[in-house]
Amino acid sequence: MQRNRDTNMLLTPAKMILNAHSSTGKGNGQRVAGGLTHHDYNTRVNSNRIRAIDHIRLEAPPGIEGALRWFYGDVGGLEPASSEPDSADRLCFKSGRLELLIDLLERPRIDPVATRLTILVPSLEEAAAMLDEHSVRYQRISGVMFTDRRLAMLDPAGNRVELKQEWPYAPI
Repeated sequence: MQRNRDTNMLLTPAKMILNAHSSTGKGNGQRVAGGLTHHDYNTRVNSNRIRAIDHIRLEAPPGIEGALRWFYGDVGGLEPASSEPDSADRLCFKSGRLELLIDLLERPRIDPVATRLTILVPSLEEAAAMLDEHSVRYQRISGVMFTDRRLAMLDPAGNRVELKQEWPYAPI
């Protein structure tokens, strides 16, 4: 905590940021309320942004590990990843830094309506051809916008998985 130099009031971190935000300094190193510079404020605010998703966790019943490895590994193209120690009841897959963790539970909570995994793919047509090749049943979903096209399916545990084409941003 810090004291405001002008009022000698004790400020919590939240009040320091609020006070810094309402300042009229121009970012030239001027001190704002709470003793922060604009650089301090911007660093604090921007450091709280989400930078990436680290992992995703789904649930599945035990006994279908082979089907899950086939679906996410062979069909989905994810690499197997080593699971954490003391975690024999979990399957792990990865793509780059992103991990998919599937907990194998006697009573998994699976809700294909409320919970879904959406994966961006370069081409929906290529993904559909690959799903057809592996005899995976899917449904085509079209939204209002042309770019909102998806392929929806259930994994072997009943979790909803959607494939969505990644579109480049076009200037308006």
